[in-house]
Amino acid sequence: MAREVAVVTGDFIASSKAPAEALGRAFEQLSVAASRMERWHGAALRLTRYRGDGWQCVLARPVLAFRSCLYLLAVLRAGDAPLETRLAIGFGNMSRPGGETLADADGAAFHRSGRTLDALTRGRRLGVAPEGAPPNFAAVLALADAISRRWTVAQGEALCAMLAPDSPTQRAVAEGLGLTQQSISDRLDAAGYWALNDAMAVLERDGQDWKPV
Repeated sequence: MAREVAVVTGDFIASSKAPAEALGRAFEQLSVAASRMERWHGAALRLTRYRGDGWQCVLARPVLAFRSCLYLLAVLRAGDAPLETRLAIGFGNMSRPGGETLADADGAAFHRSGRTLDALTRGRRLGVAPEGAPPNFAAVLALADAISRRWTVAQGEALCAMLAPDSPTQRAVAEGLGLTQQSISDRLDAAGYWALNDAMAVLERDGQDWKPV
C-alpha cells in the first residue's frame, strides 16, 4: 500500500573540482544527520548515494520536511563541510519502498523531488515541487535558502541543537557546548533562528491536517 512521504534529493556543489576525500567527508556528515533524525521520523531515512555526488533520503513524517532540511544544512555547516549541497523536496506517495537502499524505490514523491532538483535555476540551492506541497512552503523555503547561506560554523552548532522537534532550552545547549547562554542566544539571533522557528511552527501546525496530492 502506498504511503505519503517527503523525499529529499540533493547533490553537492562543484564536487568535481574537490578532492575525493572532501566528498567523502561531506557524505559522512549527511549520514550523521540522517541517523540522528531517525528518532524524529520513527523510521530510517535510508540515505542513499547515487551518481557520484548525488544523494536521496525519505522522510516518514512529511510534516517535518522543512525542519529536516534545515537540520541537514545545519549539520553540514557545523561540521565545516568542505562542500555545500543543493536539495529539492517532493511530497507525495511512495508506491514501492525498495530494498535496503532507495535505489529501486518509486512513487510520486521520488519523481517530484528528482525533477525539481534538475530544474533548480542558477543560484538557487533549495527547491520544492509544487505538486502536493503545503501552502506557502515554496515561499518559506526561498527565504530559508537566503538565510542559511550566511550561517557560520558556530551558528550551525547552536542550530543543530535547537532544530530538534523536542529542542532543549538555550541554557541546556550552552551548558552542553561549554558556552554562556548569551553566546548561544547571539548565535541563534545571527542565524535567523527566531524567524525560521516561527515558520516551522506555522508549517507544522497547518500540516497536521494536510495531505499531499
